[in-house]
Amino acid sequence: MGINEWIVMAHSFGGILAVNYANQYPEQTKGLILSNVTLNMYDSFAHQMKKGSEILRTEIKELSAKSISTFIEDYFSVVGKLMEINQYFNFQYVDVANKRAIDIIDEIGLNSDPDFQGFIFSSEEFFQDFTTLTNQISSPTLVIAGAYDDAVGPSHHKLFGFKNSTEVMLASAHHPYIENQSEYKNTIMNFIDSKFSK
Repeated sequence: MGINEWIVMAHSFGGILAVNYANQYPEQTKGLILSNVTLNMYDSFAHQMKKGSEILRTEIKELSAKSISTFIEDYFSVVGKLMEINQYFNFQYVDVANKRAIDIIDEIGLNSDPDFQGFIFSSEEFFQDFTTLTNQISSPTLVIAGAYDDAVGPSHHKLFGFKNSTEVMLASAHHPYIENQSEYKNTIMNFIDSKFSK
């Protein structure tokens, strides 16, 4: 596209792609903005399963990363039960009514690809611990986390080890661009102004 360097922005499991890009192409990565990202899907899914077991009042199953297929089967079992009682989307939204804004976007043709999600959620490659790459990245990095984000875990970002990072915790769940738009925008603009304005 003729862009020599850019600020790479990612959300959710897109963080895995962004961090791998920044690690592979440091000279092209002017900076990173990571919004509610997971860099270790096993850790984030395990958080969801533990939280889900608390809500369902079921015994927390002993988790094993040895078999991704068994782990995913257990994960979807918990998610399915949460969906039956309309509790799953509470992991992603402080106010589940905000999900409607995402649904409207999906309805106009930007919907996610279930086959792609199925591939991601069953691929051992995506279940590696990508937090290990963070200490190799020196680009200025903004890490935005949500105090109520039970999709990736509100403390998941504490596993990151970026050399040059700014961490901001917002009073939102997994989608601050819907739930906390003003603070989200200000956080990003302040980061860009402080790191890249001359």
